[in-house]
Amino acid sequence: MSAPPSPRDDAPQRGAIPQPAPNSSSTSVTPSTPGTAYWPWPSLPLSMAMLALLYIVSARASAALSLRETGVAAIWYANAIAIAFLLQAPAPMRRWLWTTLAASLWLSNYLWNGKPSLALVFVAPNLAEIASAVWLLRRAGLQQADLRSLRQMLALLLGGGVGAVLVGASVAALLLHAIGWPDWRGIWLSWFEGSAIGACSTLPLALLLLRQPPARSWSAIGGWRPLLLWAPLAVLLAAATMHFSLPGVFIHISLPLLAAASALELLFVALLTMLVSVTGAAMIGLGLYVMPHGALAWKAPFVYLGLAAALVPAQLLSAAVMAMRDKEAGLRQREAELRRAHERLEQFVHIAAHDLREPLNTVQQFSGLIADDHGAALPPPARRYLDLVRDGAARMRELLDDVLLFARLPRSAPEHSETVALAPLWAALPQQRA
Repeated sequence: MSAPPSPRDDAPQRGAIPQPAPNSSSTSVTPSTPGTAYWPWPSLPLSMAMLALLYIVSARASAALSLRETGVAAIWYANAIAIAFLLQAPAPMRRWLWTTLAASLWLSNYLWNGKPSLALVFVAPNLAEIASAVWLLRRAGLQQADLRSLRQMLALLLGGGVGAVLVGASVAALLLHAIGWPDWRGIWLSWFEGSAIGACSTLPLALLLLRQPPARSWSAIGGWRPLLLWAPLAVLLAAATMHFSLPGVFIHISLPLLAAASALELLFVALLTMLVSVTGAAMIGLGLYVMPHGALAWKAPFVYLGLAAALVPAQLLSAAVMAMRDKEAGLRQREAELRRAHERLEQFVHIAAHDLREPLNTVQQFSGLIADDHGAALPPPARRYLDLVRDGAARMRELLDDVLLFARLPRSAPEHSETVALAPLWAALPQQRA
């Protein structure tokens, strides 16, 4: 990323040190707990090499897209990638990965400016930003979150894309002020702008990609068909609206993102957001976006505020839609389970009612035979007891029939219902029993 206007050409840059003003940005996610990743993690040497390569390449890309002539901060993606990587890495590797990250930070700045001491200055702000983001996101319980809820996505963007960036920008400004950098206030704003947009664009995608195997990620994206349909549409619309400075440029940019958020998976929306963010950074960095009239000091904040307003809502909407879909799927699953339980209950009641009829039939038949054949010879108390047995068996049979009928009733609410007064029925019960 490139920083606000600076009187010196060797001004530092975000993760790398550009020529105009410095801009160091970074967004970080909590260090992961063991086993947070859902697929086999690479070995330690390969993990260190991957982290270093991803960070340096992304830092160089952001630095290359900085608009040095105007001092507009470049969007900084490197720290968000490092955050996601450290979040998912197994615990035994984290110490070595943090060391690798510090070396990659210094090398990125040195390759840009060629000054070892100045490159070293920007290691501390980036590490502070990443570490603070890791702490904030861990406090929010996001180390194993799937981001499929509005609360989780909002906590991720606020913790990794705002809170931690404030820390990094402030540390960078204080260090630059301490070494006598002339425009350290402008560096703070430049750092915050580029880092916040980069983190909000990259962090959700990086986390989602690292949490599952590539094959599963490709399946979540939906293959080539939606990618070939939505990606060119979003990228070309963003490039065209920014190049021709159409009215409401950032509203136009957000339209395909919002449409995708309402229909597609969260991972696809995060990928689309990243592509649009890179397109915006390229248009600004290459000077293809003609900014509104006004003083340059006021242009950059409004440009990045508009870009954030175009990128962030789609991710929040997608997370909310995913939560609604998950709840709907849970309700459907629960409904299916209840339906199966009801079917099993009907089967049980039918079997139980049929099996219980047999002993009742036996009681009724033999008690009837006793009454018919030997009733005259029985004393009055015995005949009364026998009648009670027969009445009880008959009533038990009626109860079984009623239970079976009740089990077969539909569980949906009746179309027509009326209120029934139970007091008269309750008052009539003693009379019937008498």
